[in-house]
Amino acid sequence: MSGSFKVQDIKNAFLKIRAYFKTKKGGFERNTKNYQEATKVGVLFSSESEEDFQSLEKFVKQLYNDIKQVDVLVFQSELVVEEEEEEKKTTKQYQFFSYRDISLVGDIKKEEVTTFLSVPYDYICCVSTVPQPILEHILKTANGSCRIGNYSSSSDVFELTIESQDSNNLSEAFNDILRYWKNISKN
Repeated sequence: MSGSFKVQDIKNAFLKIRAYFKTKKGGFERNTKNYQEATKVGVLFSSESEEDFQSLEKFVKQLYNDIKQVDVLVFQSELVVEEEEEEKKTTKQYQFFSYRDISLVGDIKKEEVTTFLSVPYDYICCVSTVPQPILEHILKTANGSCRIGNYSSSSDVFELTIESQDSNNLSEAFNDILRYWKNISKN
């Protein structure tokens, strides 16, 4: 054991505890609508790659073309975000947050994140290159009827998990999610 803890490790531990107790209380009712009936979609995304952001933009554009209301929440894993980057990010249609928006005991301080948690989405799609405890916390505590994702680090997070051939290729992950999602139909 290294003996040194990062602040984000402490925050992650509290986030896991909070998500555990939230799901023990019953959480939200989860169910699945078919793609055509879904109108409200939340997208939770984490990547530092510009190429992955281009894939995200194509995915969101497809959802808009299919008459979906889409909210995008982007997690940036860096503890400190440069002011220059922050200025650039506000010009995009997405809401960004990082560890600095979470208190030491796991309270989320950014209004855009707490709003995302309270919106009753038909689907929440989570696409990330690696599992992040903050993403799992948001998925467990968000008011989404059905959660779709591209990794399976925790089997209790998603109702539908899509595994792509190349787990680092988010363009492929977005395409796979759309393909399988559009095939969902009510029984």
